[in-house]
Amino acid sequence: MDIREIAEEILWDKVSDYVEKVEAFRNMVGRISYIDHRIVEAVEWCEVFDTEEINATIIEESGKRICIEFEMPFIMSCWEAKQQLFRVTACAKGKAVLENEEVMEIYGVMYDDVEVDSVYA
Repeated sequence: MDIREIAEEILWDKVSDYVEKVEAFRNMVGRISYIDHRIVEAVEWCEVFDTEEINATIIEESGKRICIEFEMPFIMSCWEAKQQLFRVTACAKGKAVLENEEVMEIYGVMYDDVEVDSVYA
């Protein structure tokens, strides 16, 4: 297994956890005009339910630290209690720092190809 495969394996769960944060969702949809932003404020939790493989695009090693640029297409549901409010399809692109096979930091995340479907009635 090469360093790219190891990095992708380590990052997958951590990047999913990162994009599931409600703040990340609000950042993703902040400039989308076709959704009701009052409903966006009602979102309490998000869950990534499908992803393609995470892709490490650039890997730089510096001593014990590894900086990885990544991209991960995903589909996520956004909820208020037990009611699904939105379904999001997007691609997260950013950077992560790994040290001793652990993700220390994820930063610079941008979201491309964001499509949001309102699910609420």
